Amino acid sequence: MAYHVAEAPKDLVHGALILTPKPGMVDEVAAGLGKFAEQVEANEPETLVFSVSKSGPIKELGQQGPEQVVITMVFKDMAAMESHKNSSYYQEFIAKMKETDKLTGPPEARALTPTGGFMRKPPQ
Repeated sequence: MAYHVAEAPKDLVHGALILTPKPGMVDEVAAGLGKFAEQVEANEPETLVFSVSKSGPIKELGQQGPEQVVITMVFKDMAAMESHKNSSYYQEFIAKMKETDKLTGPPEARALTPTGGFMRKPPQ
């Protein structure tokens, strides 16, 4: 059974955060975000999706560019997103990222508007 993304409730807040780690730091940044995701899962029932992925150019297609870490998020509503941003562990994680200087610059935050596609639960 598929869940059609464009038919999702309109008050869901979809977003992405794109981080560009310094060379050689992508695995460490991704691992730290994986641990952060565990805190989000344990404490934020209204955060519906929090997915951490590594992204890089496909060299076989001649693409170039830095490796990145992409976080995709879906919150139940704006209040859930604000609660996420105001959590103590979020504030601590942001401070640690700035302090350790592992990124080439500030993360790029993007608002997402679903227009099509689907999501299904994997077979058991």
